[in-house]
Amino acid sequence: MKPSTYLFFHKFDYFFDYFLSSSRNILRTTLNLKMPSYGLDTPIEHSNMEIEYVDQIDNTRKYCQLKSGPTTINKDDIKTIEHHFMGLRNLARTNHLAITTNDPVVGVLYGSHRDLSTMYKTIQNDGYNVLVGEEFWLHLTGYKDLYKDLVNQAQITANNSAMQQSVDKFLCTVKQGIEQSKDFFGI
Repeated sequence: MKPSTYLFFHKFDYFFDYFLSSSRNILRTTLNLKMPSYGLDTPIEHSNMEIEYVDQIDNTRKYCQLKSGPTTINKDDIKTIEHHFMGLRNLARTNHLAITTNDPVVGVLYGSHRDLSTMYKTIQNDGYNVLVGEEFWLHLTGYKDLYKDLVNQAQITANNSAMQQSVDKFLCTVKQGIEQSKDFFGI
């Protein structure tokens, strides 16, 4: 990913976090994904997995925690995510279902492995799969160029939005406030 593309996404992490719950619903509806059911007739809401899908590369069922970007979790999230994965294994054992160590997945919507924070790398080092950006979308849909197309559309949308004007206005206001209160800011 080009640095400008990464910076674009990095600056708008809050945007993706805010809309992540909507993204989950869009993913479920558009790609015909479902709430995890673990082979049972009804979804189990207490599993804390956000989507269940058949991996288009290895044709196995995956149970996924969705995250927006490569730097969007903190140290406390490691324990929470791994606890959810252990709960998934316990639930599978209770229901006599075979879930391998490769079945729980953290799906990161954008970025690449080199962009991952140490928090995600810790999860990987603890033996869990973290699929990032292009790799995630390929495993989810089987379409090689989908991620590139999504990135291009996000950039086009951002370029056509009025967001830049709002950011410029905000920065101008902050700059004026600092200039008017130089003593307060030690300038």
